[in-house]
Amino acid sequence: MIQWTLLWLLLLPGSIVFSQALVPSYAPEDLSKQLIKLAHSIESCSSVSPCNSPQDETLGRLILQAEDLGKELGIGMPVSHCLKIASAHTLFDGIHESGYVRMQCGEDLILVIVTNSGSHWERLQTLTIRNKHWSAHVLVKSVTGDNSQQILVHMAQYQSGTGINQQNFLVYKLKDGKFIDILNLVEVAYLNEPWTQHSVSQKSVFVFQKPTASDNPPAFNETQTLELSGIIVELKRKHDWSEQEQKFVATQWYSGRRLAPQKKVKKN
Repeated sequence: MIQWTLLWLLLLPGSIVFSQALVPSYAPEDLSKQLIKLAHSIESCSSVSPCNSPQDETLGRLILQAEDLGKELGIGMPVSHCLKIASAHTLFDGIHESGYVRMQCGEDLILVIVTNSGSHWERLQTLTIRNKHWSAHVLVKSVTGDNSQQILVHMAQYQSGTGINQQNFLVYKLKDGKFIDILNLVEVAYLNEPWTQHSVSQKSVFVFQKPTASDNPPAFNETQTLELSGIIVELKRKHDWSEQEQKFVATQWYSGRRLAPQKKVKKN
């Protein structure tokens, strides 16, 4: 069963897109305010009621600004198409002031990461994460046993379609000036017809474990529930932080048991 699980995971590849560049300076809050103001300005204009006041640009100029800013930030579309814009401050390397602006652009979750080099702010990188159902959850937390901060993304969309769904748990760490994933695991998934005659579902819960000693590194404890044709199995393992490899490394499954199916409650 364990071998089958691992093979099944290999059948569902991911699609995370990275881009990196240095562009004009932005603090997270300033960039967030600029994006929101621009989006609201465009929404308030139309071909029937254009923005012609001395304080506002015309609709055409605003759209050009949105397209230019979208290209500048590596978003791939005008920022006026993006929603749920927010920003946050942190210390990604544990030393320099940094932060990110989060926005939903179409089916993608966009994280525009900025850093303060000491004299000015600059965009470091743009992370584009599939988020078709808007269910991804982002938080910043130190999980590697030092002062640096990592980006944790729950429920990132990897696959979605008729009879198939996969959402992953991701952890990103800044390394050599670029964010890389140091943990990338299936969090929720299912596979039904037409892909298979037997419905398969998987759900994993990840609990962070702080280091308690030098020989006990930070770790994520995973409890996975796998269901195949009415058979439910619970598996457990750990993902230990490796300072040498600079990523979380999975242990062997150390616990496995079959669970009784949950009884359906009849409605009166």
